[in-house]
Amino acid sequence: MGTTALPDFKPEDDVSLEAHQQDGDDGTHAKGGTSADAADMNRMGKAQELRRNFKFVGIVGFVSILQASWENILLANWFGLYNGGTAGETDPRAECRDGFHVTNERRSIPLGQRFFAQHLPLAEGIVLFAHIFAFFVFLLVFWIMGDHAPAGQVFTQFHDGGGWGTGLSCFVGLATPVWCFIGPDAGAHMSEELKDASIQLPRAMIWATVLNGVLGMLMLISFCFCITDIEALVNSDSDFAIIEVLFNATGSHAATVVLGTILVVLLFFSTVTTVASASRQIWAFSRDQGFPYSMWIRRVAPKYEIPVNALLVCLGVSVVISVINFGSVTAFNAVVGVSNAALGFSYIISVGCIRLKRLRGEPLLPRRWSLGKWGGLINDITLAFLAVIFVFSFWPTNPSVGDEAWAANFNYAIIIFSAACLLALAYYVLGGRRKYIAPVSLVKND
Repeated sequence: MGTTALPDFKPEDDVSLEAHQQDGDDGTHAKGGTSADAADMNRMGKAQELRRNFKFVGIVGFVSILQASWENILLANWFGLYNGGTAGETDPRAECRDGFHVTNERRSIPLGQRFFAQHLPLAEGIVLFAHIFAFFVFLLVFWIMGDHAPAGQVFTQFHDGGGWGTGLSCFVGLATPVWCFIGPDAGAHMSEELKDASIQLPRAMIWATVLNGVLGMLMLISFCFCITDIEALVNSDSDFAIIEVLFNATGSHAATVVLGTILVVLLFFSTVTTVASASRQIWAFSRDQGFPYSMWIRRVAPKYEIPVNALLVCLGVSVVISVINFGSVTAFNAVVGVSNAALGFSYIISVGCIRLKRLRGEPLLPRRWSLGKWGGLINDITLAFLAVIFVFSFWPTNPSVGDEAWAANFNYAIIIFSAACLLALAYYVLGGRRKYIAPVSLVKND
């Protein structure tokens, strides 16, 4: 096939995707796609194997539920309160960052997805309603039933539990809770199951981010106002401050259990979306021959039109990681704790490549949605924030110098991250590079 270079578009130019793509249909229409979807798949040199069940509302629900920002803020705020306090948590520069690696709770349920895949978008829409309705339930409990600290205490009282010093402590507290606002890109992993993806996906990601940002910030501030004694809270026997706050507000064990159960149920559905997203990443990378046994992993059963084998791989890995928790909590947290660093690093590479092309004045691919003239500035702000997140993802909660129990408090994320990078590099050098098919090599330019 001959190729023709695209015109010299600037990154901010408004161009039509369809005007520079060769129209083709590899079954995209039959699987629920549009002409734009067919053109996208043709340009990328990919066959449409998955059914496009998702539409705009479904994918907004998918991303919002996967992030579960306000739920994670309530369930996993201990680390941010310990290093930073309520003032560190409600700092506008750190909006909605709470939620420490709730992947602890994310046990895979791919078999259910196997049989209910066609109804997943409907389920996401229903759970999105529950996500918003439950938000107001908790908000009213905090506003009406809880004792409230003065605003001066909430917004100005820092807590340096780790002994890093107030300023540095806030950064250490930022690194671990950042998980709750990571994940809008999960919608991109479902792009081959979304109708009219090239325009609906970026819109859905923006709306889900705004929705979770507003809900998360309101919940965070409301929660912090219910903390009247932060020292007692962070030094209690439980790592889940929300349990103490709910009981203090309601004065009822039954009400605390019910509200806590609601959080767990909502995070169960967040697990479903996480598994779906992760399995599609596994499937897409195996399609490019990036894994051992990629031919088996990438297989899509025509009966289900979802990557069942990739779901099973996701199940196996999740079970193995979960079993580690029975042997060593420190080891388990080390494996799970690397997620912030790994995700942040992947974002840095992705955004950095786009920023580099903008700086060089090189053309970006034709697209139907763009950040326009603000793209470069947004890229710069994103990279600066990600750099902070990446660095502080490797810091321990407490300084370990002179501490005899340093091994228990040490942040092993740096070791796990380095080992994973070395393992991937070794696989690539020892044979993977001869099998791997770079996606860019399949892109059609005319």
